[in-house]
Amino acid sequence: MAAAAIVWCAVAAASFAQAPDPFAPAGAPPAGVDPFAPGGAPPAGGNPFGPGAAPAPGANPFGPGASPAPDTAAPPSTAAPASLDPLARRIMESNPQTVDELMAAISNLANLNEGDLVKSLVAKVRQANLDENAKANLEQRWGAGLFVKLALEPRYAPEAKTFAQEVLDAAKARLTALPHLNQVVSELVVDDPAKRQAAQAELRRAGEACFTLLLNVLGDASREQDKYVAATALLGDFVEPALHASLRCDNETLQTQAMRVLGVRRHDHSLPMILGIAWYASASDTLRAAARESLTSALGGVPSAEETVGFLRRRAKQFHSGAAVGSG
Repeated sequence: MAAAAIVWCAVAAASFAQAPDPFAPAGAPPAGVDPFAPGGAPPAGGNPFGPGAAPAPGANPFGPGASPAPDTAAPPSTAAPASLDPLARRIMESNPQTVDELMAAISNLANLNEGDLVKSLVAKVRQANLDENAKANLEQRWGAGLFVKLALEPRYAPEAKTFAQEVLDAAKARLTALPHLNQVVSELVVDDPAKRQAAQAELRRAGEACFTLLLNVLGDASREQDKYVAATALLGDFVEPALHASLRCDNETLQTQAMRVLGVRRHDHSLPMILGIAWYASASDTLRAAARESLTSALGGVPSAEETVGFLRRRAKQFHSGAAVGSG
């Protein structure tokens, strides 16, 4: 019994020596633990299979390979191709949406000859389902030159070419409509200079479509002929063939005003006919007076009968020899 008691006391003493000191300062290592041991090493005499050091923040507590590898692939890019012209890139990145924004972008991209980009934006404009009047407004707003370019250059075919032709056709239809031309012709003689100039420009664009209305106005004795003669003379060369042809008509008022306009314009090819009227005995006094006025405007005076005969002979020889008529 005495021996057993001695063994028990020895075991208890050893256990007490290894227990932590309850009166030790806070944070001190437990008795029997090496404070300089590497992190994660088990305490001296402790259980080597016990809990180790806490994992570092963000570390995988289950060790490598327990979670899938991070996705390092870059997200898909929505930027324009790197090879794109910098200005074209900026235009596309502005993300035009309205018809006006799209047309501005189309105009700029067409200047850069960016065929594919232009076609992609034209497709968006067509989705707006514009009516004929709206298409004509596009031509007026952005100019015929843009749409002629889109219609003619192969890089814009077929999408932009088809659309451009639709716009040009709509503009031509509105421009040559009789109600519109009547209004424009009436504005040739208004007091506002800006309106007169705009009317002249519009009639030049209309071209031959306005001939009938112009000749009707010049042949109407009730109109203010002096103003219309002056306005018609300002329109340019394109009106001269119609005026020249009207010298043979049976409307004396139209013949008279046509000669006045041709005299102001100094239309050389009409001179033989006007000279003939000036010296033609059967012509009315009104026509002869108009012919002499026309010759004075064109030549500075009326040639004598002898000068007229010599001039007409020279012209006849030029015509029959194939020389350029009007060279002398």
